[in-house]
Amino acid sequence: MMEWANPRQYTKHFNIKMRCSIGDNMEVSITTISRNGQIVIPSAIRKALCLAKSEKFLVISEGDTIVLKRLRKERLRKELDSIFASLSDDFAKAGLEPEDAEKEIVAHRTVKRRSHETSG
Repeated sequence: MMEWANPRQYTKHFNIKMRCSIGDNMEVSITTISRNGQIVIPSAIRKALCLAKSEKFLVISEGDTIVLKRLRKERLRKELDSIFASLSDDFAKAGLEPEDAEKEIVAHRTVKRRSHETSG
């Protein structure tokens, strides 16, 4: 098994350019995260989706998967309602009430704020 002394070795080792199409409307590319935590959406994908500078995306993480969902102003409310309806179903299946979710959000924000206060 290969050991990596630092993340740069990993990035350099896998710094390959790969692009392939899957089906009629799916594009797969490899990108890299910058030191500032930014990622670049490959040019071919930006062009295919007509993405403009400063467009907004909803970022969803689950396990080791990150999904970027484009937010279009005219469809934003409908898309958010759909996402929150799905989350609501998941909460209901887990036996959680909206108040439970609110408590978790407040607790998470408190921990995050304290973490920033002690590190800054």
